[in-house]
Amino acid sequence: IVLSKYLELRAEDLVKNQCVLELGAGCGLCSIVAARCGAERVCATDVGKVVAVLDENMRQNCSQTSCKFDTQDYWWGNDQRPLGGPFDLVLAADCMYIDAAAEPLAQSLFTALKPHGVALVSYGRNCYS
Repeated sequence: IVLSKYLELRAEDLVKNQCVLELGAGCGLCSIVAARCGAERVCATDVGKVVAVLDENMRQNCSQTSCKFDTQDYWWGNDQRPLGGPFDLVLAADCMYIDAAAEPLAQSLFTALKPHGVALVSYGRNCYS
């Protein structure tokens, strides 16, 4: 929720007319906020069964916006060409559950960004960490 509120507050300079990627999007809150705050394009990613829920949430909450959006099943560190980058803004909110995922997440963050792009990472302790 914290990163979503930050995006909302800084929408004009961070989100508006930008291409946005969210890694580990879960239910898609940050992606939805980005789309509703004027992003040109949002690609929301996660893995497995979560992607179907993510896709439905994006459709329910973003269909009335001018934002082009898509959802994809993506494992961090893998080839990013199918995601359609590079991106102006890459987001990762509360998606770190195991230490071994840190390196692939960092790799995905840095390789997905355009030169001078911005990566925003938010982390809070959870019961699974």
